[in-house]
Amino acid sequence: MDDFFDNWNGNPKFRAGVKLAVYSVVFFFASVFIIISARNQNLSNVIKNEVKEEEKNDSNLIVLPENYTYKYTVNFNDSTYFIEGSFENNIDTFTKTQDDVIINYKFSDNKYYKVVDEELTEVLESEIYGDISKEYFTIDKINKYLEISKLYDNEYRVYLKDIIYDNETEDYISILKQENKIIVDYTTLIKSFNKDLNKFSYEFEFIGKE
Repeated sequence: MDDFFDNWNGNPKFRAGVKLAVYSVVFFFASVFIIISARNQNLSNVIKNEVKEEEKNDSNLIVLPENYTYKYTVNFNDSTYFIEGSFENNIDTFTKTQDDVIINYKFSDNKYYKVVDEELTEVLESEIYGDISKEYFTIDKINKYLEISKLYDNEYRVYLKDIIYDNETEDYISILKQENKIIVDYTTLIKSFNKDLNKFSYEFEFIGKE
């Protein structure tokens, strides 16, 4: 330790080298922090959540039956998969079919379970929906976007500049509504945050249960 202070006080080159090393370490950790923060940034960090009352259009909203069967046809990047299920008494039972593999699931009490021979194993949401949050499959999310959408012919358009801070493009989310079918194309939204993703859209069909 005495040698360190002797060199610090009497050797300008030594002192400069120490300062450079300290600055390099600080810069390194700052860079790591920035990179990690950027990677962990999700859509909720940049999406405008508030909708002004005068901008809402409640007449566009979708209302699901209390109990219903449904089917999603999901196109994500270069793959297609299907989710078919039944929602009844606040319990969602469904299957996911992808590449001829069929897996049974159940959603209850805010938890996902894989069902094998009537045995339940808790799983993560990402096992089912991959890189996309389940939020973007929900009617609540679609209705929030419909509130601020603009109707062109039969297509509801939600412009990214209306929901993303600092976005000034004319890109938009597309929503088509039919009697018992909704077609949503989120491709422009996901590509604005991750250029490696090239497709995310789905059809949602539902039939009410007696």
